[in-house]
Amino acid sequence: MSMITAIPSSSDHAPLSTSSIASRKRRHDRLSRNLRALIALCPDVHLIENTPRLEVLLRQFGFRPFDVAVEALRIGCRAVTLVCAPYLTWHRDGPQLMALKRAAADGGQRVVLIPESAVQRQPRLNTALAIADAVGTHIPPTARMQILAHIIASGGSASINDCANDLTHPDPVAAIFQLISEGVLTIDLSRILLPDSIISLAVPSA
Repeated sequence: MSMITAIPSSSDHAPLSTSSIASRKRRHDRLSRNLRALIALCPDVHLIENTPRLEVLLRQFGFRPFDVAVEALRIGCRAVTLVCAPYLTWHRDGPQLMALKRAAADGGQRVVLIPESAVQRQPRLNTALAIADAVGTHIPPTARMQILAHIIASGGSASINDCANDLTHPDPVAAIFQLISEGVLTIDLSRILLPDSIISLAVPSA
């Protein structure tokens, strides 16, 4: 059995005011929402429950629940836990984060550390949030076929606006975004989301 030596985090002995705690919780919730929006763009990735052991390790290394955003994932047969740290935590508590990752690995749990800047990158994030808001949109078979038929007739790609105008659905854009979240369609996340943004049929993986 490995011995875990917790490196005291600077957040351990830094009492916070009620307003500071509320502010950090809001930032944590926003970061968690943004991280989940990016995860939703990967149809082969599924959210799972965080392990109690990691929660214990986070406390041992001095992290409050709102200091980092944590999401456990299953990718195929592999389980991975993302630990996303806000800017201040990433730069102030780097040694603790690395020690946390090593301690988790000693217990057989893979942890990937992510800086806040990687999540907040634009314009990818705004597009991801728009698509995440549409996840769960019901698309009747007829509407699904209308979208696919339009894109196929256009040579495999079409603008969101053109496709939406040809669609019979209460919320045609949400229907298109739902197909992107399913991996049926793709969109260039490096470009600003506009009505004339191009969507394409996804290329099946080999």
